[in-house]
Amino acid sequence: MNARLRLLFAGWGVVASLAAGGTAAAALAAGSAPYEFYETRDPSVAAGTPKGGLLLLGGGEWPDGALQWFAEQAGRGHIVMISASGDREDHDELAAALGPVASVETLVLHDRASSNDARVLAILRAADGIFLHGGDQANYVRYWKGTPVAEVIEERFRSGRPVGGTSAGLAILGQWAYGALDGGSLLSSQALADPLGPAVTLVDDFLHLGPLKGVITDSHFAPRGRLGRLIVWVARLHAQGQDVTGLGIDESAGVEITADGIGQVISRSAAGGVTLVHAPRSATLQAATPFAAQGVRLVRVPAGGKLAVSPLRALGLAPATVLDLAPGAPPPVWP
Repeated sequence: MNARLRLLFAGWGVVASLAAGGTAAAALAAGSAPYEFYETRDPSVAAGTPKGGLLLLGGGEWPDGALQWFAEQAGRGHIVMISASGDREDHDELAAALGPVASVETLVLHDRASSNDARVLAILRAADGIFLHGGDQANYVRYWKGTPVAEVIEERFRSGRPVGGTSAGLAILGQWAYGALDGGSLLSSQALADPLGPAVTLVDDFLHLGPLKGVITDSHFAPRGRLGRLIVWVARLHAQGQDVTGLGIDESAGVEITADGIGQVISRSAAGGVTLVHAPRSATLQAATPFAAQGVRLVRVPAGGKLAVSPLRALGLAPATVLDLAPGAPPPVWP
């Protein structure tokens, strides 16, 4: 038996024993879907009372202390990381970043059937905090949207457990998401050239997290020049009658949002931060026609700045920039 199969069988056995007192053979006989499971436990840590909140990370290296903040919001209890790709190394990296907690469990789900697996759902329902890892958000849309996994994430959040996400995990936390369902990663130049084209795959009715109502997120924001595509997404949704604000988060930056709806912007570097993109006063949105817009309002919030949610807005003296985009203009550079 190769190492991959040994890992899968071991994962089934551990999950079955935790959730139902079964064995690997019993799990296989019951028709369990393939997934991987890793865990780290510390019996010396007593779980406290979770405080709720949201941790929104833009990908890349985690900002210093961000995962320890998440652990505190989870009462240093039982943290579950969920993804559609990854390995033990990813699990160990998260466990180290969290610091002392009662347990860290990682679920790597490889298909939609896994999102209906009783043992997977039992692990998620016992979580004091759920963290969505990076990867390919198209798989998250295909595997989790409209399944009990999405329902349990929402239920745990409503019950006061924190939820977090980085990169692809961040992408699906808002009311709308860029699904990357065309098999690629949309460039700003592509979105601006054809704003109604098949590569602009926007998804709704996935996760329903109250503080992020009216929000669409984007990650790796400034380093990958993603302002242009986020403007297009916001303009498209606005043209459909939606009240929407874009939230672009730089690599190695993020937002720690407490249960009272106040967010602290964090970053590994002074240059990192987040950008709020508000709907334009007017926009040209036609098939196979370059995008144009007038009056796109942008607000840059650096590390140390604050946000509020419901609706998403900057607090304090964050200055606004108003941008016009001519048809065929190159993607805007920001900040």
